[in-house]
Amino acid sequence: MIFKKDSYVVDVNYEINNQSDAVWQGAMYAQFLSTEIVKQGGGFGQLPSYTGAAVYTQDENYEKVSYKDMRKGDYSSKTESGWAAMLQHYFVGAWIPEGDGAKIIYSGTSQNATPPTYRIGYKNEALTSVAPGAQAQLGSSVYLGS
Repeated sequence: MIFKKDSYVVDVNYEINNQSDAVWQGAMYAQFLSTEIVKQGGGFGQLPSYTGAAVYTQDENYEKVSYKDMRKGDYSSKTESGWAAMLQHYFVGAWIPEGDGAKIIYSGTSQNATPPTYRIGYKNEALTSVAPGAQAQLGSSVYLGS
């Protein structure tokens, strides 16, 4: 991880060092996992805030993907640029894919868990191949702030 002074963006890099006799293949992906916070009555003086996921793609721009929407079915969108975020009250985390090529921004729900868990993230559509004895680097950036 690379932290930058006066920035909410953190670079996350992975070094693949293929020491096997076979070609390694994999896709960069990153996701957030969250549970839904059930409100226990309203307090006076509290401003309402959105809690859930949001995505940005070149075709849809900013779009909320609520926990309710995720329970109805998985979200999936193919894009060349964009991001996937999880918001909780006044805090946001957003994965910002790096590099060229198509990305799939997706959501998922694990309804078997109590309480259910929700995922929002992205994955590179193309696989990265690393020859035996070779190295490669995969990475992404994540915005963490308010």
